[in-house]
Amino acid sequence: MSGKKVLACGLDGEQKDLLMDLCSQKGFDYIFAYRNQDDLLIKDILNGAGNFEKGDIHSEVLIMFAGAEQNEIIDFIESYKKVDLPKPLFCMVTEHNLNWSLKELLDHLVKEREEVKRYMQNRNNNK
Repeated sequence: MSGKKVLACGLDGEQKDLLMDLCSQKGFDYIFAYRNQDDLLIKDILNGAGNFEKGDIHSEVLIMFAGAEQNEIIDFIESYKKVDLPKPLFCMVTEHNLNWSLKELLDHLVKEREEVKRYMQNRNNNK
């Protein structure tokens, strides 16, 4: 795996075009993942395994960054928020999630999002 990449899923045709434009502007390569890649490891998807141009899209929108510096990721996220795209689960490649399947990653991020929501609700209720 080399260079800056975005692994994305959950986007439809026009949304994919918007993301491709943003990636081009920011110097990122992009890979779109689909349900038929759920069992593939993140590291393998990033290296082109099972790369399909079409497939059933996920209900969750994921934007995963690989090979980018923190300031590049922050700049990308700020630009993403200005484009008419759905709110995604943002994450970065780590030494741990590289060896997870796409399904494991999505399940983990959804669970994490729900835990943060519960925490914030409890915190607000205790004020």
